[in-house]
Amino acid sequence: MLALHAYIVDRFGNRVTVARAPWIPPELSLLQRLLALGRDAAEEALLPAKTIPAGAKVRLALFAGLPAERPGLPADLGKGALAAVAAVIPKEVRVVEQQSLLLGHVAGLRAVEEGCRWIQEGRADLCLAGGIESYIDRATLEWIDWTGQLHAPTNSWGFVPGEAAGFCLLASERLAAQASLKVLGHVLSAATTLEPKLRRDRAVCSGDGLTESWRRTLAALPAGAKVDQMMCDLNGQSHRADEFAFAMMRLSPRFQDPGRFRTPADCWGDVGAASGPLFVALAVMAGKKRWAAGPHTLLWCNAMVAERSSALVHVPCGAMGGNR
Repeated sequence: MLALHAYIVDRFGNRVTVARAPWIPPELSLLQRLLALGRDAAEEALLPAKTIPAGAKVRLALFAGLPAERPGLPADLGKGALAAVAAVIPKEVRVVEQQSLLLGHVAGLRAVEEGCRWIQEGRADLCLAGGIESYIDRATLEWIDWTGQLHAPTNSWGFVPGEAAGFCLLASERLAAQASLKVLGHVLSAATTLEPKLRRDRAVCSGDGLTESWRRTLAALPAGAKVDQMMCDLNGQSHRADEFAFAMMRLSPRFQDPGRFRTPADCWGDVGAASGPLFVALAVMAGKKRWAAGPHTLLWCNAMVAERSSALVHVPCGAMGGNR
């Protein structure tokens, strides 16, 4: 929910509009906020793992997406986040890998991509992949304001800072069948690329990086199928919309309706590194609640610098879960 911060103001003296988690006191430090968000989301995502029989020798890889370097971030964020999330992993599984990915907006989708790779290569049976984000910090909000990124009455092209965490529990088909895990959907593909023409370099936008990410991801679409809907991190910043427009012009034949996309930042603010995993959750809910236009959803996120990530998920419409 978007609301005015209790006491932080912008450079013009106006209280800053944020999307703050209401259950976390506003006076908590940024590190405390991030750890609390991440721990709660990871614990909920791990609930199915508690049904795995003891002695099953299940290997789990953990990938935690986090904000990229910026003012206000604690130096030990990666270590602290991994420790907080690892503390809620059930003893029934063996952790074989832990990585923090400080990549900003693309971090959560990048974690999903890396988790799928580990499972496909047979190095893990389960993967806890997610992202944790919070901009609710004085130094961070001041940086967003002074760099012209803050949405305000004086800047309609900025974004509303938010905070959130989201985690996905990915499993191999073998383990899902053996442990009778309820399968909510499939990640068909994911890809991360680099945008060669960056706004900070004053280069003319062409959307080449986002286009290439989509192109690689959409290679996994079944023959004859098209993307039914998109979920993305468009947040009011014009350069994101420009890249989206260029990518869509090139690849519009791969979509049922190029105008069928959702921008959750309108409701929950910009949640940066947590965006991708939360988009996965939205795609699952869209299928279960039957308001999805079809089973194939393209998710995509753009980092503030060069990385561009996307993923294609398949969620049967009206599915309540079950092994497939």
